[in-house]
Amino acid sequence: MELFNNKGIKMLVEYRWPLAREYVSKRLFFPFVAFLFTFVLYMGTIYEWRDETDMIYQVAYLSCTGIISALALYFLGVEGYQLT
Repeated sequence: MELFNNKGIKMLVEYRWPLAREYVSKRLFFPFVAFLFTFVLYMGTIYEWRDETDMIYQVAYLSCTGIISALALYFLGVEGYQLT
C-alpha cells in the first residue's frame, strides 16, 4: 500500500483509470450482463420448452443457445488473449 502513496503512481492511476474503466465496461461487463441475462432466461423458461414441436419455441431455444455459445466463445477468446 505504500507504493500507492507515491505521487507519480497516483497520477498514473488517475490518468489511466478512465481508459481502463471504459475498456472493462465495453469489452467485459456489458457482454457478461448479456450472457447472464440470456443464460437466466434460457435456464428459467426456454430450456423446459426444448422438446416442444411449435416453431416459436424451437426458434427461441436455438437463438438463446446461439447467443450463449457466441458469448462463451467470446469470453474464451478474451481469456486466451490474456494468456499470451
